[in-house]
Amino acid sequence: MRAALLSASGQKSYLTAASGLIWPTTSTSAINNFITWLPYCLRYVRISYATLIRLDLPSEALDIVLKLIDEIRIYCLTTIFKKAIEKVKKLEEHETWEMGVSEFPGATLLVCKNK
Repeated sequence: MRAALLSASGQKSYLTAASGLIWPTTSTSAINNFITWLPYCLRYVRISYATLIRLDLPSEALDIVLKLIDEIRIYCLTTIFKKAIEKVKKLEEHETWEMGVSEFPGATLLVCKNK
């Protein structure tokens, strides 16, 4: 399960070697489509973990699932930050930044243009 959910993060060789599964990690669009579903996967893994806790399983088994939850959380945050960085870098291409507000150094006229 770990290899399937985190395959876009560099687990390609682990996925095919360990399970023999073929996962769509070759195309960027397939990875981007799958990444949008990761938060939902995280939700269901957390629900499964809560169910497993009620079964009074050994802590070693629960620790494995908890580690998976932590890895999915970190990967989700990493992808969110990467996408935000890409959007901020592209902001210069889409917006014209004019520093023309004399009362507030560093402020732009961009707010006035959006009205």
